[in-house]
Amino acid sequence: MISELNETQFKTKLQEEPLVAAFFHTPFCGTCKLARNMLETVISKMNVTFPIVSCDLNRMPDLAEPFKIMSVPILVFFKNGEPVERFVAFGELEKLFYLLTKFSE
Repeated sequence: MISELNETQFKTKLQEEPLVAAFFHTPFCGTCKLARNMLETVISKMNVTFPIVSCDLNRMPDLAEPFKIMSVPILVFFKNGEPVERFVAFGELEKLFYLLTKFSE
């Protein structure tokens, strides 16, 4: 399942976990809600071996610039605290499944 984190929790998670996927969104973004539903559907059908977290950029706007987040929704994969892959095309479920599988191996 996807955990909603505040900025402090998110930074701690990046330090504690070698791999984290972060779903960045804003609360009034309709596309974000649809993308989150799609993400939850895909992860419910597979064995994801790393934490997937959700971050509301309205509550933590200081994260947008250092992680180069220009628009939402976006799923960013972090290895050792550094972004290594970004996913924005939530209409492409095959690619989302591929990325989640790739990082779960």
